Formats: sequence, C-alpha cells, structure tokens
Amino acid sequence: MAQHLAGATSSSKGAPGPPPGPPPPPPRPPPQLKHTQAPPPAFPKGPIPVPPPGWTALDEEEAQERSKTPQQREIDRVVLGSFRLNPFDVLGVTPDMDDKTIQKVFRKKSLLIHPDKVGENYQDRAQEAFQLFKQALDHLQDPDRRQSLNEISRSGRSLALRELGLPFNLTEEQLKKEQEPGGRLHDLKPTFPERIVHCTNHLMREDELYRRNRVRLKQEAEEEARKLREEAEAQRKRKAELEMAWENARDNRVEGWRSFQKGKKKKKKMDVLG
Repeated sequence: MAQHLAGATSSSKGAPGPPPGPPPPPPRPPPQLKHTQAPPPAFPKGPIPVPPPGWTALDEEEAQERSKTPQQREIDRVVLGSFRLNPFDVLGVTPDMDDKTIQKVFRKKSLLIHPDKVGENYQDRAQEAFQLFKQALDHLQDPDRRQSLNEISRSGRSLALRELGLPFNLTEEQLKKEQEPGGRLHDLKPTFPERIVHCTNHLMREDELYRRNRVRLKQEAEEEARKLREEAEAQRKRKAELEMAWENARDNRVEGWRSFQKGKKKKKKMDVLG
C-alpha cells in the first residue's frame, strides 16, 4: 500500500506541465510632458527708428495726421471736429452758398467718405460721418430750417463784429475791404471767418438748449395736467360711489325710521296704561 502511494506520487511529479507563456512586458515609463515655447517675437528688419531730439507728443500727433489720407482726414473732421448742431460746419460749406452748390459739395464729399470705399479700421467712423452728412443736408434742404439757420448765422457774424468793437451792420463790401491788408479784420488770430463760425456755433448751442428746455417744460406741463385730470376723475368716481351707496341704503334708513317710530308709539301706550 505504501509502495503504491509512493509510486503514484513519483509518477505525478514526473508528468510534464503546460508550456510556459510569454514573459510579461516591461512597465512603460510615465509620459513626459513636452514644454512648447512660443516663437520669439518678430522684430522689424533694419535699425529701429529713433525720434529726433526734442520730439514731443504734439510732433507725433502731427506726424500721424500728415500720414492720413484725404479720405481719413475728412472723416475725422466730420466725426471729431465738426459742430454737429451746425449743418454748415458738418458739410464744410458757408451760409452764403446756394442749394445747388451745397448739393454739389455733398455729392463730392459723400463719395469720398462712403463706407464702402474705406478700410475696415475706418468703417464705423465712415458710417457715422456719412449719416451726419445726410442729416445735415436734410436740415439745409428744409426751407424753414434753412431760414432759421441763416438768421442764426447772420447773428453770429454780428456778434463776431461786436466782440471786435466794429459796427455789427457792416455790408459785405465793407467786410471785404476790412479783411484786406491794412484793414481791421486783416491778419486776425483766429481769422474773422473762424470767429464767425465760433459765434454761430455758440448761438446754435444756446438755441438748442432753449429748445430742449422748452420741450422739457411742455412735457412737465402736460404731465401735471394729466395728473390733475386723473385726480379729478378719481374724485368724481369716489363721489359717484358714495352717492350710489347712500341711495342703496335709503330703504334700510326708511325701515329703521319706521321701526323707531313704532317703538316710540308702543312705549307711549305702555306709559299711559301704566
């Protein structure tokens, strides 16, 4: 029996097992992060321009202004430099020009500043300038508006003459002579036309403030009148409701008075019997 078990044990140890599998793969190293660097900035080729000695911010601004195209200068003049309440100033015309001349100037300048003919960096500003151009032309083509603007312009010229100590009723011929060499209006700083524009813009600003104040007062008066009407209507409704309530309570008051009278008579009768 022991020999049989020993033989079985020896036979089981000597039997071949399953073939061994492939060896496990070696562990992978952790991924390495790649550090990407931004490319170096591209510097302009050649020497860097250095401003000359004494170069100021004003010089830089003037240089930028000289580098602008006529199209860009006109757009900037309309949007940034013109007085928007003065259609003459927006269009760059004078009050003595007739409608035909003003329309000719408008057509020429509107083609110059048209938004479809400018670069992307001036697109929005050109659109604003074009809208101001059309609005100014509409004002000058309105007969009533044009008459009012002409009157303000004449007042601006009179104001400019008065500030210079000159008679405000000088004729056009006299003004022309005064602006010639030797005249009192010659070689002025600012020039006489610039003084007229300044005084005209001042009067137009005052006129616009007066108009807005008048509109504000009118709106306030209308608002006050509306409130008074609403209060009067509310009082009328309250009065009607009180009258209706009084009328509806009439039967109750009559019935109460009758009950009161019956009670008095019954009391008197009991007093007599007592």
